[in-house]
Amino acid sequence: SAVMSDPYWAASATCRACGGQSLAGSYLCARCRPIMARLETRKDPQGRGRAVNKQARLRAMQQQFDPSIDGYRCYFTGVPLELAAGTRRSAEWAHLTAGDESSVVLACKLVNRMQTDLTESEFAALVKALARRFEGEPFDESAFPPDR
Repeated sequence: SAVMSDPYWAASATCRACGGQSLAGSYLCARCRPIMARLETRKDPQGRGRAVNKQARLRAMQQQFDPSIDGYRCYFTGVPLELAAGTRRSAEWAHLTAGDESSVVLACKLVNRMQTDLTESEFAALVKALARRFEGEPFDESAFPPDR
C-alpha cells in the first residue's frame, strides 16, 4: 500500500476532504476550505483561545463526506448539513469530548447546541432517558450528567 509522504496540508490538485478540485496552492476546494477555517470561539480553562486541530478536522471531513449527496452529513443524525450559517442544519464543529480538539466532528447546529459540553456517551444517555420520558416513563436521573 502506498504511504502518503507529503504532510496533510501540502498543496494537492484534489481536495483532501471531498475529492473535488482544490484551489490553486491549497489542499482543499472552495467548498471545504471555509469549513476547515471556522473559528473556535470557546476558550481554554486559562481563558485563551483554543488551538484548532486541523488534522482531526480533515479526518472528520473525510469520514463524513457522502459522495451520494455531494455533501457532508451530521455525525449524530446523518442528516445532510448546510454549509451556510444560520439554520438548524448548519454545519458546526462539535467535540466528542469537551475541550479535546482531536475529537472533533461535524454536527448540525441544533444537535451541537443540545450536546453542549457533554461527552458522546453522556449525551447519548441523556437523549435516551429523555426519549423514554417523552414516552411516559419516569426520567432516569442517573442519566443526568454531573457538573464539570
